[in-house]
Amino acid sequence: MDLLLILIGLLLGGGGSDLLDYVPSDSYWKSNAVEISVDSMTAELAPPADAAVAKWIDELDSPDEQIRAAGYERLLDAGPIAFKSLLPIARHGSPAARDRAATMIERMNNAPRRHAIRKLMAIRKLGELRQPAAIAVLQTLLKSDEPFVAGYASAAIAQIERKPASRAQLIGSQKDVWLLPASCGAVVHLHFTGGHPIDYERVFKQFPLPRNQDKALAIDFIAGKALEWANAIGNVRVDAISVGVSADLNADAGDATFILAGEFDVQAIDDLTQRQKTVFETIDGVRILRPHPETFAFLPTNHRLVIVNSKKGKATPVVEMVKAAKSGEGGLRSTPAMANLIGTIDIDAPAWGCMRVGEGYRKMSVLESFDTVTLSSARRGDGIAIRLQAKKAGNANIRVGAERIAARIGALTEQATRSQAETPMVGMIGDMLKTAKITYSQTAVTVDADVKRSPADSFLLPLLMTLGVGQSHAEPIQK
Repeated sequence: MDLLLILIGLLLGGGGSDLLDYVPSDSYWKSNAVEISVDSMTAELAPPADAAVAKWIDELDSPDEQIRAAGYERLLDAGPIAFKSLLPIARHGSPAARDRAATMIERMNNAPRRHAIRKLMAIRKLGELRQPAAIAVLQTLLKSDEPFVAGYASAAIAQIERKPASRAQLIGSQKDVWLLPASCGAVVHLHFTGGHPIDYERVFKQFPLPRNQDKALAIDFIAGKALEWANAIGNVRVDAISVGVSADLNADAGDATFILAGEFDVQAIDDLTQRQKTVFETIDGVRILRPHPETFAFLPTNHRLVIVNSKKGKATPVVEMVKAAKSGEGGLRSTPAMANLIGTIDIDAPAWGCMRVGEGYRKMSVLESFDTVTLSSARRGDGIAIRLQAKKAGNANIRVGAERIAARIGALTEQATRSQAETPMVGMIGDMLKTAKITYSQTAVTVDADVKRSPADSFLLPLLMTLGVGQSHAEPIQK
């Protein structure tokens, strides 16, 4: 039941699939002292002329502090073009000039994608301005091979033309489950529906902040962190996630594998880790980042990020995932019990999953009565219909299992009742679980829920799920 809540929470909202979605465009350009117009945004798309770069470098010698500061910022925004001009100064200039150039180069190294992010923000703003005059310049970007540029340009043109401005998403991510290791006893796939900037006003209207928290400061903090990361590693988009959990998972053993599908700037991430002298391990020629003794991560392509959490730091599942990423096929398909169970599910659904309840999982009382669990879903208007079904070969303990599921819902209800006054956002989960209906037959317990899409954006929901609260009212169990 807790897994069901997490899945639904991640599916709801429809916003914030890109890292840059958390950066409001108006405040971004205001902080850069740029007046917003079609002409100014169009000018941002053109690389700076050599003469302009030379002028900004000269401004670093100005006695006027504001002019010096402006020169620094413009050079940072210029990116590789300015970097190229600064290198000879850092090597052969006067002592003062070398120091200034070295400082600029260091700042550029710390935010190497700042110029690329500025370009994406300009494209996005042209779409938001909805002025037909911008279409011509946007059309020149549709065949760009720069990360995200073509997709942002296409969405901006659609927005100007008053058409649905959804971004193109990665195709085929539902098949990522077949990259997972053979040891998996449970798998889940989520396909996100995000694709537009966060509307903070709407979010905080629905989910008020605690009384003593300032809304503007909260927005600045979230946007600032997102921009800091984007400047360092480029934009990031997550379209879907596939999760596999090993059948032997317990407090001392087991592993979980996450495959994030979307778009990543692999070169920027690799450059950052090298600058920071990050320690890597090499497995079959692939560099593996190890941010924690039990966590491994690698990017096989610009469209996949693989994260493995392995109890006691065993590398076996990482070796399997490196091999799977290279061959395009993991071990899960060769496991008949799991492969057959997946075959009973519509893998094109927005959310789906399944579990073979082995001895490790059976230790959880809510699963003790069952052999398999499946999760399926279907779009229903603006919402999602969710079905969780737990089955057992034979009717032994089925009613006990149904009663335990109902008890879990009741516990969430009680928890929400205690927490709702301090955490107003739990009402959304309450609305979701009010529709929960539990039925059971001789061999299965079924939980159905009709989930309405929230008008708020999804970035708050992982926090909500972390709090573990949700108001629910299940209908009486029906046989």
